[in-house]
Amino acid sequence: LVGFRDENVLPIAAFYRSDCGTTVNCLAELVTDGNRNVRMRCCDMLSFFICCLPDRYDHIQRLLPYLLSFHTDDCQEIRERALAAIDICGQYYEAENTNDIIEGRQYG
Repeated sequence: LVGFRDENVLPIAAFYRSDCGTTVNCLAELVTDGNRNVRMRCCDMLSFFICCLPDRYDHIQRLLPYLLSFHTDDCQEIRERALAAIDICGQYYEAENTNDIIEGRQYG
């Protein structure tokens, strides 16, 4: 969904045909979709991926920018859901890294 391509891998055909060098980022299209329900379901899906997947730390750096883009959505409910997901993600991080959090709060 993210459309990730390693920067060091380039298809040979991209040198000869312009249509081989571009990819479609389907997730970005869903985030900017004109239908409010599509954006809301996409926000819910990203919230689930970031908060509930067992290996979420492997994917969070690629998925978080899409969730953050919902923070500026036109719909108030989508903005609230995105903010709630980020809040839950932060609570999980604090619960899993309590020593780092306490040390940061104590020593600044």
